[in-house]
Amino acid sequence: MSSQRLNEALVDYQEKLEIIEKKVNQDQSPSKVEVFALLTSRDIILALLMDGTQATWDNPHLLVDLDTRLEQLSETINKVIDLPQARKSFHPSRKAWWWWLSFATESPVSWWDKYDKLWNALSILFLGISLVLMFYVTTGFLSGEPDAIAAIVVTVQTSIVTAIGGVVFTEEGRKILDKVFHYISIPVNFRQETRLITSFVLFLILLLIFICLPKVAEFYNNQGLKYYAQGALISAQKNYERAIALNQDYAEARYNLGLVLEDLSQEELAIQEYSIAGISGLIEANNNLARLYIKSDKSTEAVAILLKNLEEIHKIEASDAEGESNLLKYSLLKNLGWARLNQARYEEAKVSLEAAIELDPGSAPAYCLLGQVIEQDIQSNPGEDSSSNIQQIIPLFENCIKYASPLDIDEDMWLGIAREKFNQYINN
Repeated sequence: MSSQRLNEALVDYQEKLEIIEKKVNQDQSPSKVEVFALLTSRDIILALLMDGTQATWDNPHLLVDLDTRLEQLSETINKVIDLPQARKSFHPSRKAWWWWLSFATESPVSWWDKYDKLWNALSILFLGISLVLMFYVTTGFLSGEPDAIAAIVVTVQTSIVTAIGGVVFTEEGRKILDKVFHYISIPVNFRQETRLITSFVLFLILLLIFICLPKVAEFYNNQGLKYYAQGALISAQKNYERAIALNQDYAEARYNLGLVLEDLSQEELAIQEYSIAGISGLIEANNNLARLYIKSDKSTEAVAILLKNLEEIHKIEASDAEGESNLLKYSLLKNLGWARLNQARYEEAKVSLEAAIELDPGSAPAYCLLGQVIEQDIQSNPGEDSSSNIQQIIPLFENCIKYASPLDIDEDMWLGIAREKFNQYINN
C-alpha cells in the first residue's frame, strides 16, 4: 500500500467532511451529492487499509479524529439521504460502519432545549399582545390629520413589529435570524430563548409607549391651549381631539374641546363633550353643561346638575385657603339663578343671584339676571306696590351695563335688555 495514496485519501476525506460541517454550522443542509461524496471517500480509505501491503503513513491519529467528526454528523446525513435504501444499492461491508450511521445513538437533548416549545409559545404570546398594543397606539395617533410625532411613532413601531413578527412566524425570516445568530456566535441551544427575549423586548417597548400615552395626550392638550389662546380654533380642536384619542378618560381635554365647539357654534357636540367630562367629576364641565341646558330650555335638568356641583364646591371650599374656587362658585350660582328665572321661581333665583353678587361684585351676569328676576316678579304680582322693587332694578341694570362685555354672547344679549329697561325706568 502506498502511504502517499492513503495520505491523499485522508486529505480528500477531510475536505469533504469540512464542506458538510461548514454548511451545518451555517444552518444549511448539504446536498445528497456532497453526502455521498463524503461516504465514498471513506470507502476509499477502508479499501486502502484492507490492502495487504503494509506501509507507514503520516498522522495515523487523523483518521480517528475525522471518523469522530463523521459520527457527529449522523443526524444530518440521515436527513439528507435514505441510508437503508443506499445500503440496498451499494451493499457495503459491515466494516463500513458509516453506512449504518442510522443505528448510531442520537446525541442527548439538552435539558434547556426541552423548553423550546414553551419559549416559542411565549414568543407568540408576547407578539400577540404587542400587536394589540400597537393597534391601540396606532389608532390613537392616526385619528384626525397625522402630524410629525404621530408619523414617527407609527412608522417606528410598525417597522419593529413587522420585522420581529417576520423572523418569528415566517420560514424565510427564521433563516435570516439564524444567520444573524450564527454571525454573532449565539449557540444553537439558545436561539429559541433569544427569539423569546426579542419578542419580550418588543412587548416592553410597546407597553412603555402605551403607559406614556396619557403624558403624550397631555402634550397635545397643552398645544391645544396655546392655539386656543391665539384664536386658532381649528388647530386647537385637532389637538384636543388627538389628546382624547390617546386618552379617552382625559376629562380636561374633553372640557377644552367643548369650549372650542361652543365657539364654533356646535352646541350639541359641546354638550356631548361636557357630559363625558362631567362624569369624571369635573365641575367646570358640569357647569357649562348646565348652562347649555338652560339655553336649550332644559332648566330642570340644569338645576339638578348645578345643585349637585354646588355641594361639591362647598367641600372644596373647606380646603381652598386662597379662595380660588370662588369664581367657579359664582358661575354655578349665576347659572342656578338663571335656571330658576326660567322656571319662574323668582325667590329662589334671587337667593342664588344675590349670593353670586356677594362673591364677585364686579361681574355683570348676576346683576343682569337679578334685574330680570325682580322685573318678572313685579309683573307676576301686578296688584302689589312695586315702587320699591323698581328702585332696586335701576342700579342692577346700571351695573349690568357697566360690567357686561359685548364679546360674550350671553352678556351681550343681557346688555341689550339692560339698556332698554334702564332707559325705560329712568324716563318713567
